[in-house]
Amino acid sequence: MTAAQQNLSDRLFAQFLGLERQARAAHDIDSLAYALVNDAQALFGYRHAALLIAGRVRALTGISVVEAHAPFVAFVENAAGQLLT
Repeated sequence: MTAAQQNLSDRLFAQFLGLERQARAAHDIDSLAYALVNDAQALFGYRHAALLIAGRVRALTGISVVEAHAPFVAFVENAAGQLLT
């Protein structure tokens, strides 16, 4: 393994450990959902994510509070429901 690869591996593992620390420190499901969706973005490299629990959107990237009746939330929940059937 080259030095550059080792540095990348070390950085990714450090990010993973940081995410784990945030997940364990979460006081409720909403703060856990926010951390998983927003803080994992740098680790996994996605642009947008939605976390659904029991068919309901609990977190979206870049959004601190999910508006249950927002059109995009309804779209994501509907699309997920169709994928599961």
